[in-house]
Amino acid sequence: MCYFHNVRSSLVLFFIPFFILAKDTTYLVLRVRAKAQRKRKI
Repeated sequence: MCYFHNVRSSLVLFFIPFFILAKDTTYLVLRVRAKAQRKRKI
């Protein structure tokens, strides 16, 4: 039981940076898209 718990916690710690990166990338993509739309309108 302890072994599985440790594996799960390590997996969570391993995936947290990926989630943060995904959030940052999506935020940047949305910003770039918004800028592109503004340029098109002007």
